[in-house]
Amino acid sequence: MKSSLKKSQQGSPNSLTLPRINSQNEFNERRDDSAFLLSRVDMLEKDLERRTEAYIRRERAYKTRIEELEEEVEKMRSAKNEWMLGLKSNFDMLLLF
Repeated sequence: MKSSLKKSQQGSPNSLTLPRINSQNEFNERRDDSAFLLSRVDMLEKDLERRTEAYIRRERAYKTRIEELEEEVEKMRSAKNEWMLGLKSNFDMLLLF
């Protein structure tokens, strides 16, 4: 089924015009095109909604993972700092003797 929209001959290259309807058969074909276009729009809206939900799920999972990794880095830094403080106190004790 051909699309009922065509590019305008005079206007900008992006402008679209509807051709004239010359018969009942052409009218029915246009109506069918409209039904097809409406079903296509519906399908695209559902696809967009599905993709948006998937994006949001992935984004939440990424944020959760980032928070977990940040906590792990903080624990490692704390352990390193405690080790360094322990080493410094041992060194200070050696200096006292």
